[in-house]
Amino acid sequence: MPDGRVLIDSFHCSRYNVNTGVLTADMFDAVFKRALELREAV
Repeated sequence: MPDGRVLIDSFHCSRYNVNTGVLTADMFDAVFKRALELREAV
């Protein structure tokens, strides 16, 4: 974002998105892993 903040987003972890493979557990975990990496870089 212009002010240096970072927006992290993911598909909603609904049963539909999980059952159809739109969002996997690994993908969801990767969002939080990336958030932690960005936090530690500050």
